This record gives sequence, structure tokens and C-alpha cells, in this order.
Amino acid sequence: MIAIAFALPQESRALVAAIRDPVRCGLLELPIISGKIGAQEVVVFHTGVGALSARDRLHWFWRRQTAWRIDCVIGAGFAGGLDPSLPAGALVLAENYPEHVAAAQATLGARVRVGPLVTAPAVLETPESKAELARQSGAIAVDMETETVAEFFRKRGMPFVALRAISDAAGDLLPVPSSIWFDERIQSPRPWALIRFLTRHPSRLLPFVQFVSTIRHARKALARVLFDLLAFDSFTPEHAAAGPAPRRL
Repeated sequence: MIAIAFALPQESRALVAAIRDPVRCGLLELPIISGKIGAQEVVVFHTGVGALSARDRLHWFWRRQTAWRIDCVIGAGFAGGLDPSLPAGALVLAENYPEHVAAAQATLGARVRVGPLVTAPAVLETPESKAELARQSGAIAVDMETETVAEFFRKRGMPFVALRAISDAAGDLLPVPSSIWFDERIQSPRPWALIRFLTRHPSRLLPFVQFVSTIRHARKALARVLFDLLAFDSFTPEHAAAGPAPRRL
């Protein structure tokens, strides 16, 4: 079985919709969903946004993971772009966690960009903050959970792969501050706060609508490449020894 970790259900929605005979447990805001995609057994779980939430949810998940006999973990979701050549919607395969990168890259081909992914403690909302982190880290994309998730499973001897979709490019200004629309304490969106902000800042409405549209496309693109990884089944021990899948372009 392959486990797939997302921060939020808003990121996993397209993939979860494809799970056959889903079984749900856990919190409503951060559920665990198990079932099958094609012939592959999967369990999708959610860590919440940020390292603190991820640590708590990972321990909660691990105490229950024996029921699923997990072979590999894929860290998935959205990321901010740090490399100006990466448009919103592009897919990044993190080279930081190389155990199955060759197999994943051979399976996905030119649809993914391989490069370093960095984990930050907060959302980078301006082009200036992204450019500064790019200079400091040399990374091509940034998120808030991958390093925490990867380290957790590394300590437990579990193979890990990170695959992220770019939600906002390096030159993009986020139209609404994350602290406005999302409550990290309870890991839930704040729709009324979002509406109030857009009412007071009408010039941000169109950029926000465009951002939401980009997110929708990024989510679908991420689901499609995850489908291909799961279809090849290259991460389970019996298949990993056979080498990467035939290259798909």
C-alpha cells in the first residue's frame, strides 16, 4: 500500500475523488481516506499546514498505520515557485529525497521538473520574499510541510518521495494574505474573513479569482501524475528492484 500525505483536503480533492470504495476516519477537517486507485491500495492522509500540525498528525497517523501495511509515502500538495522559469501549475519532483526519484522521473517524463524543494515556516506571499529564499537555499520551490514529513518517515525506515504542484509562481503576489483566509490554529478556511477582505480591497478580487482557477488546474495536474505513479506501482519493494518504468512523455 502507498500512503499519500497532503496538507489539506483542498489539495487532495481530485485524487480522493478517484478512490474506489473509500473508507474515511479521523477528523472532519483532516481526514484519512483509504481504498483503491486502479489496482493499487492507497491511504490518503492530511497533516495540516505547517510543521507543528504535521508533527501532531504524523504521530496520530503512525499509531494507526499497521492496519494499512504501508510500503512507501508520497508527500504531495501545492508549493510556491522560487525558480522564475516555473509557471503556476508546473510539477516539481524533489531531488532532496532521492530514493525513488529516478523511477518517478522515468515514469512521469517531461511533465515534472526535478530540483531541490525547501520547507519554510510561513507562506511566502511576495516576489521579494521568494527571490530571497531562492538565493539562500538554491531551491526551485517551497512548501511548509515536506521536510517534517520526510524526516518523520526517514526515522522509521520508510521510503519517501515528494511531488508538488506550483500554486503561485516566483513573480506572483498572493492576492489575499494567508492569515486572512486560513486559520492555522484550527486548520480551516475563514470564508467570512475572506469576503470582508475582498469587500474592502476590491482590486484584489479578480487576482483572487484567477488564483483560485490556477489552483484548480494545479490540483488536477497533480492528480494526473499521481495516477500514473500509482498505476505503475514502482514504489513497492517487489517493483522497485525492477528499475524505473518506461519513460512517458
